[in-house]
Amino acid sequence: MKLVKKTLLAQLQTRADAFSAIVEAVVQSSEGITAQDVTAETIIEALQDDADTEALSQAQTALDTANQQLTDAQTNLETANDRVAELEAELSELEGLPAKNPAGIAPRSDAGENTDTIADFANKNAGDTEAILAQAKKEGLI
Repeated sequence: MKLVKKTLLAQLQTRADAFSAIVEAVVQSSEGITAQDVTAETIIEALQDDADTEALSQAQTALDTANQQLTDAQTNLETANDRVAELEAELSELEGLPAKNPAGIAPRSDAGENTDTIADFANKNAGDTEAILAQAKKEGLI
């Protein structure tokens, strides 16, 4: 009486051999573990521990990168604060100094020409409207 077909028996034997190879590898690589201690659950737990270790390693790398960026940002902030303090000190010094006299505004006149104002010119040339207007245009008033 056959309970299992030959193909199914061959598949089960292949799986059993593969599991036996895994158990042997685990026993050889670990101290204090016997073949009876190794089950599918212990192998799954070991694989999950490796996955957790990898995730923890990646998280640690990300944390180290973030800490470095934070340190760089703090250094940049300290540099900027130092520069602000320098500029504030310079501004305080400048506020204490007297202001320079601005250059006075002088009328435009060519050397050798009459330096009379338009009012003086109009008084001298009373009645000569054309000459007064010409002088005003020459001085850029109109």
